[in-house]
Amino acid sequence: MPGGGRASRCVLALALATALAPALVSCSRGIDQAQSVQTRIGRIHGVAASRVSAPSAALAGAVSVDLEEGLSVAEVLTVVASVARAAEAEDYADYRLTLREEGGRGADRTTLVVDGDVARGPRADAVVTGWRRLQSALVGTVDHTHQPGAETIVVTTPGGLLHDVVESARIGYGTAATTWRFADGGSTYVDDGRIGPRDVRLVQRVQRTVASPTLPLGAPGWRLETHDTQVLLDLPVALTDAVDPEGFTLRAFARPVRPLVEAAVDALDVPGRDLVVRLISPDSDGSDDSDGDVVGWWSSARPTVRGRDPLHRGWDVWLSTVAGRALAGDPS
Repeated sequence: MPGGGRASRCVLALALATALAPALVSCSRGIDQAQSVQTRIGRIHGVAASRVSAPSAALAGAVSVDLEEGLSVAEVLTVVASVARAAEAEDYADYRLTLREEGGRGADRTTLVVDGDVARGPRADAVVTGWRRLQSALVGTVDHTHQPGAETIVVTTPGGLLHDVVESARIGYGTAATTWRFADGGSTYVDDGRIGPRDVRLVQRVQRTVASPTLPLGAPGWRLETHDTQVLLDLPVALTDAVDPEGFTLRAFARPVRPLVEAAVDALDVPGRDLVVRLISPDSDGSDDSDGDVVGWWSSARPTVRGRDPLHRGWDVWLSTVAGRALAGDPS
C-alpha cells in the first residue's frame, strides 16, 4: 500500500504538470515577448526609460515610456510611431501606451495614456499636440487618457483652477467625447466637451460668490459639473468651529447658510439647463469635505424629493424654498 500511494502521487503530479505545461509555456512566451519589445523601445531616440508588461487573459499589455526632456511635439510623435513599430515587429498588438514627462511650469510629471490603435492611427497627432499644449500652458499637472469614443483630461492644480480653465478654453482642445476635471485640492470643476467662454464665466461666478469671504458661511470646497442638460453645484458648508452632524440644524444654521444658497443660485445663470444645488453638511471636524452628507437637494426642473437628509433635519424643504425664491428673484 505505501508503494501504491507513492505511485498514485507520482501519477497525479505528472498529470498536473502535463495540464499546466501549456499555460507555463504561454506565460513564458508572453514574458519573452514583452522583454523583446522593451529592448527595441530602449533603442528609440527620446526614450529615457521604458517598462513593458506581458498581456494576460484578463488584461491587455502595457507599455510605459519616460520621455527625455526637451522633446518637440514632432519628436514625441516620432517616439509614439516608433513604439508602435516595435510592438508590431514582436506581434505585440493589444496594448496601452503611457507617456510620462516633466510638467510645465515646474509641475509634477504629466502623463498621456492611449490605446495602441490610437498610437498607430491618425488621431495621434491631434492628441499628442493637445496634451503638450495643455502641459505647457497650465499651472497644474495634466493626466490625459484617450481611447476611441472616450477621453478624460484631469488637471490637478495648486490653487490655479480658474487660470487653467481659462487657458484650456483659449487652447480650444476637446470633442464631445472629452471629459475635463480640474481640482485644486479644494474646489473641483467637471465639464464635458470643449470648454468655451460661457463655461469660463460660470466658473468665475461660482468661485467669486460661494467662496467669498464676505459670506457668513462659504463653500470654498465647491464642486461644479456642467453637462448638456444639467448644471450641478455641490456646496459643502465650511464652519469656523467643529460641529457634530446632529448639531447642523436649521435652528442653528439656516440664517448664515441662506446667503450662500442665494449666491449659488445667482451664480448659476445658465438658461435652458436644469440647475441642481446640493447642500452638504460639514464633517464632524467642521471641514468642508465634499464627501459629507447631502442634506438638501434642489432642482429647477424637478420637484423636491424629501428624506435625503439621513438625520431628518428639514434641510430639503428649506433648500427648495430658498433656492426657488432666489431663482424667481423673490427677496422674501
